[in-house]
Amino acid sequence: MLLKPIALSLSLLPLVATAAVAQSAAPGWSTQLSFGLGRTSNINNGFATTLDGLQELPFAYELQSSDKSLSASMIELGLATSRTLAETGSARTDLRLSAYQRRVTLSEDGTRVKGSDFNLSSLTAGIGQSWTLGGGGLVLGTEAALGHVFLGGDSLYSNLNVGGSVRYSFTPYMTAQFRAMREAQIGYDGRADAHAWRGSAGVTTELAQGQTLSAAYNYAEGSSSEDYLDYADHEIAVNLGLAQPVLGASVDFGLSASRKHYARNEVTSGDRDDDTLQGDVSLRFENANIAGFVPNVTLSTRRSDSNIKTYRAIDYGLQMGLSSQF
Repeated sequence: MLLKPIALSLSLLPLVATAAVAQSAAPGWSTQLSFGLGRTSNINNGFATTLDGLQELPFAYELQSSDKSLSASMIELGLATSRTLAETGSARTDLRLSAYQRRVTLSEDGTRVKGSDFNLSSLTAGIGQSWTLGGGGLVLGTEAALGHVFLGGDSLYSNLNVGGSVRYSFTPYMTAQFRAMREAQIGYDGRADAHAWRGSAGVTTELAQGQTLSAAYNYAEGSSSEDYLDYADHEIAVNLGLAQPVLGASVDFGLSASRKHYARNEVTSGDRDDDTLQGDVSLRFENANIAGFVPNVTLSTRRSDSNIKTYRAIDYGLQMGLSSQF
């Protein structure tokens, strides 16, 4: 699987927050910039996930898998910005915009494979609405976003995402969250239309020594008239944030394990099951504020095993970013 770099305001999973962007009491712009480097042993194994998790809108790009593994290096750039359009005592409305680009350099063998242009880009615009109730202990949210994805310079699909979320604080030290999303895709150039459900449930608690521990379960299921777009994905993730800075940086450790089932693969035309284990370390230099920007660095590694040997992969990545409140 492709490396999934961490967004500046989120970790790999929507419910495991690692580096929240600073908030302002007055309506204003909040912007995140990110730059990522990655290496994968299998760029075309049928599934790619990008740092489009920016602005809490994670997108998964399902690509038709190939019968040949292609190794590649990746450079990724991301920009996300949001503006508070309206805010009252208990309600808030945000505009969210993001852009993403991934440039891929294939191995020498890969450049000779037909259809081997894996450069990817996307544009997204969305609205989020939240309500704070019960003295701040309960937060309800809704969101909607439109996006357009390009692969190899051509339109791949357009999508609409709508969803809702609930966050409840049992105590000042323990919070539970639930989120559900529905996505509709319109494919281009022969790609079938598709639909997907995504859901997350998790809890975050502060331990006795001040560490922050988060755990989440994430589920996604896609369906289409083309069976290569049919999948079911189960993922469990844990995140530990250290209580004290290390070398001036707040440190978070993340670990996730997932199983993804595909209805069909290109090698055997049968089922495909991928088991993936990923670990990452994130450092956020809160005291290194440079003209309003706070730097963030994330190191990631991922290993994917599959019942089909062609789809096994090992990935490594480095992401650097800046966040700022304007």
